Amino acid sequence: MTTRAPVKSHADSNFTARALAEQRAPHSVLDRHLIEDRQRGSIALDKSDYGALPLFIAAGAVQTVHGAMVGDF
Repeated sequence: MTTRAPVKSHADSNFTARALAEQRAPHSVLDRHLIEDRQRGSIALDKSDYGALPLFIAAGAVQTVHGAMVGDF
């Protein structure tokens, strides 16, 4: 799931994406990646369990917030 919030500037989008990733991470087994795009700003992207991120997305990753829940049930 990609989360995008309305923001005024690239700096705002970075802080907002980071806050959203840190807010969601404690409640998930999946990591959250902050992806930076010079034209669109930053987004928080949930890493799925389908394998590695595509290279064009991974190249824009500037930070990863690790999920805090344990995946073993």
